[in-house]
Amino acid sequence: MDLIIVGIYIWAGAMANSYLKHNLLKMQTAYVFNLQKFILEKIIMAFILGWITIPLAIILRICGVGKQSS
Repeated sequence: MDLIIVGIYIWAGAMANSYLKHNLLKMQTAYVFNLQKFILEKIIMAFILGWITIPLAIILRICGVGKQSS
């Protein structure tokens, strides 16, 4: 059960980090030369920064940051 919770936390952290990179920093492209290093770095950053980026991404999403205007 604990492994499932950690997996969900890492997934949510990775999604939040991606959301903030795309919408706050306006980063659209990442050059990947080593896929293994890229994925490992994504997992580590999600684990380390998830506690702050998940709530921040939720708040910004509710406020409408990053929505496409019609």
